[in-house]
Amino acid sequence: MGFGAAKFELPAQPRVRLPGSFLATDAYMRFLQATHPDLHLDLQGPLPSYMAPLCFYEPLKNGWIRSCLRFLARYGSRLGAPQTLFLGSPFEPYEQTAGLHQSPRSCLAYAQQRLRQRSCGLVVVTNVCAESSHLPQWERAGFKVLPSFPDMVLNLPGTSFADFLKAKKSKVRNSILRNMRKFDDAGLRIRSISGAELKKHAHHFQRAYHHMFARAQVKWLRHTASYFECLEQLGDHLFVEGAFDAKGRLVGFVMAFDDGDRLHGGRIGVIPTQHKKNSIYFRLIYALLERGYQAQKKQVVLEPTSYAFKGTLGANARPMVNLVAGTTPFWRVVMFLGLKFGKMSLRHLESPSWLKRNI
Repeated sequence: MGFGAAKFELPAQPRVRLPGSFLATDAYMRFLQATHPDLHLDLQGPLPSYMAPLCFYEPLKNGWIRSCLRFLARYGSRLGAPQTLFLGSPFEPYEQTAGLHQSPRSCLAYAQQRLRQRSCGLVVVTNVCAESSHLPQWERAGFKVLPSFPDMVLNLPGTSFADFLKAKKSKVRNSILRNMRKFDDAGLRIRSISGAELKKHAHHFQRAYHHMFARAQVKWLRHTASYFECLEQLGDHLFVEGAFDAKGRLVGFVMAFDDGDRLHGGRIGVIPTQHKKNSIYFRLIYALLERGYQAQKKQVVLEPTSYAFKGTLGANARPMVNLVAGTTPFWRVVMFLGLKFGKMSLRHLESPSWLKRNI
């Protein structure tokens, strides 16, 4: 059963929310809706949905296939980067498995309603647990399963960052302490940022974030200036740690969100002049772990970047997959014929050694 099958009535039912997680609230989704108008984020269906181009080349290995698809995305976007309807959150939480409890039938019906407003070639649910028991019913509904980047989740042993250090092997512990000393010796310090001060630093957040975004090997959707300017609206559900130099100037930051028993990492940025200097990036990640302990969380979600570094800290990779369905005869044929090739082209995402070397 796919998009070419029968029309379904969209049942009226509220979305089920994860208890205790700010990322599962309508307030958070409305914030994203207001600060990212270009995504056309809609909150009326069984799952949130938004529209954006899907750049096929982004997760591929460097090589001629990636180069060809990148060229096609630039000069033939309907084929190389087709407009796509995504189901779920456009940003945090990274893992979207919670939405799979919804009936694929109701989600398809909702998607058909949205596609009458704006044409899209594909419907995608990003980053769901590869072992989810709900996957078979989504496959029966016409969705194809393709590998995605694993999430990185770190358990927090004990009750303090000191306990975390004690739990590490001496080599890892010494590396952490060495990075922290290098940061301190450069006259830098970590300080929490909240309230009205968030808006004061909005421009610096955006500058540091865009620097990291531009350097990323694999890019996702870009945050807007409005996103950083309005962070104060998230209140106590948002945690921001800033790295400051001796003159009080912001040189880097890391964000995190209240996610129930977990602290969910968000954007991280370092200003261009401080890139790869004084262990700022490492110190910001340590600050994220410290914040997790202060907030009495059991886990910190670190998201899929810097696999080798985060793995050294003890983070575990959680395998993820994407669900993809064609919405037109052309894209249904492409998905049917290209599924095997797609899985083969993305199998490096299931290789821990490749991820540690390259991402």
